[in-house]
Order: sequence, then structure tokens, then C-alpha cells
Amino acid sequence: MVGLLNALPRTRLFSRLASEGRILRKTTGNNLDGVLNFVPRLDRGVLVDGYRSLMKQLYAPKAYYRRVTTFLREYRRRGPRISLARGEFAAFLKSLWVLGLRSRGRRAYWSFLIRSLLFRRRKFAEAMNLAILGYHFRKVAEGL
Repeated sequence: MVGLLNALPRTRLFSRLASEGRILRKTTGNNLDGVLNFVPRLDRGVLVDGYRSLMKQLYAPKAYYRRVTTFLREYRRRGPRISLARGEFAAFLKSLWVLGLRSRGRRAYWSFLIRSLLFRRRKFAEAMNLAILGYHFRKVAEGL
């Protein structure tokens, strides 16, 4: 997860920035919204534009699925197996429509889905969950 720094109340950073007159507002608590609650030393526009660019690169479908594939290769599930809930199956079906047919990056999605089925069958549910999360974070990045 990547987010912009916000100065939290009752921290040394907040106290220092307040004493320098650099606090603009209370934090929203959402470090993914692209909003700073203080005056940075680096030009604000450069900082926010860099953050937007980074988020778009991180969650670009091909790059994201490559990182998820690496994670799944190393991931070892612990604990009891959990059966698939009806809502999760519905989310998977919706992902076929949204990620597989409507979204840019659909080619990367289908490649990821097929490779997950062929080589990571036991981790397929995790793979699809992470694919859906990646779509969510792409939407967050596009909205910045």
C-alpha cells in the first residue's frame, strides 16, 4: 500500500509542523485520497503528481498481476480451508464481466486467470480476490 504522508495529531511530526505554521487542516484519515494536511517542503504539485503517477504504474494490470503471481508462488496458506461463499462466487462472476470483458487490461486478466487455473489451482480463490482488489486500487488511482 502506498499513500501520502499526513501529520497525525499528538505526534512529534504534527507538533513540529504546527510550530512551523505548516499544518493546513486535520487529517481526513485517508492517506489514499491524494490530499496532504500540511505544507511540504517539496512543491505540492510535484509531490501529488508523482504520487498519482506511481499509483497508476503500481496498479497497471500487467505490473500488478506480475506482482500477485510472485506473491502466490511464495504464499503458504495456514489454517483450515474455508468454503466459498455465495457472495464470493457472485463476485468472481462479476469479475469475469468487468475485468474480463469491459476493462482495459482484460488481456492481462485472462492471462492471469488461466495461469492461476493451470499452475496455482489451490490458490485460485486468493488469485481472484487479489485480481478484484487490484481493480479497486486501479479505480482509486484513476480517481486521484
